[in-house]
Amino acid sequence: MIRRPPRSTPLYSSAASDVYKRQDQIIYSFLHLKGNELAIDNEADSISLIGIVSQKEKYPNLKVLVSLGGWGGCKTCSDIFNTKEGRVDFAKSTARIIEEYNADGIDLDWEYPAIPGPPGHPFREEDKDNFTDLIKLLREYMKPGDILSFAAGGFKSFIDKSVDWDIVTPLIDNVNLMSYDLIGGYSKVTGHHTSLYSTENQERSGDYAVKYLKSKGVPANKIVLGAAFYGRIYKDVANINNGLYQAAKYYYGPGWHEPSTLLELSMDLKAWEALDNDTQGLIDDLAKSFNMTVFSRFQAINGPALQRLVNEHNVPVQWLDNEWHYFFDRQGFIPKETKFVHAINKKFDVCWRRYYA
Repeated sequence: MIRRPPRSTPLYSSAASDVYKRQDQIIYSFLHLKGNELAIDNEADSISLIGIVSQKEKYPNLKVLVSLGGWGGCKTCSDIFNTKEGRVDFAKSTARIIEEYNADGIDLDWEYPAIPGPPGHPFREEDKDNFTDLIKLLREYMKPGDILSFAAGGFKSFIDKSVDWDIVTPLIDNVNLMSYDLIGGYSKVTGHHTSLYSTENQERSGDYAVKYLKSKGVPANKIVLGAAFYGRIYKDVANINNGLYQAAKYYYGPGWHEPSTLLELSMDLKAWEALDNDTQGLIDDLAKSFNMTVFSRFQAINGPALQRLVNEHNVPVQWLDNEWHYFFDRQGFIPKETKFVHAINKKFDVCWRRYYA
């Protein structure tokens, strides 16, 4: 499963065709509220969604969902969904968009019901019951067989306070667990934002969240483990324990909207040629997933400073010249994650990834 941000370069181009062969679902992210109703933001997004849905003709097993919200994209959700009229209008408009675009369902990414989310976004205790009723209404107005899922925070307060699991779980197809951003821009200590396992120093992890959801009665085959293809960067980090679990100031997080090219990275040929083959391969791989502004900082760093350390989280970290970098290692992490998925009998994985066809 892939969450697909709207892009100027369509994901339905021939260069990206291989994507569809390996996916069960693509979640088109994001649509937003316009008044009480779900709405596509602009004509470009509409065209892109049509193009993605059209791929179902070639790949009949592919399902395409639309998505509401995202971080910072659901500011009015608490207010709109606090009225019955708002919830009904939303459910009806969602069913209409799904049918008009020949999509297969919706994923709700309301961050977050009943607990704080982005600064300045309203939330209230009633959000939990309103979310339950919203799920019921979507099931009422959507067609039988349409897919209904939602993004769940991968941390304890969300699982405890945002969702009535006993009522909601039977009504939804999947819980898309956001087991990423577990350490984010708010943190004053470095850590892994998409850690697979917990440690003594960091409780939050994919494993912790999955087990906690299961303790709430959510069956494993409805849980979708999230994995991020982006990183977090901190500064003013002491070179202790390779910068892990150290006091720090948040510096930067690569954004999906900022494409990267290896050409920019390798313009400093002297620095590039000084790196060993393994390090060049590492940067080559990472440059496909990260913002180039970040990687241009590596141009003045020599080879030994770029050696990876795989610690107890089963993901690599870097300490570079008074900065600490976390990044996702596709080669090293995915086999471990896949083994983990099979061990607990989840259905499939969801990832955030950027495509530049």
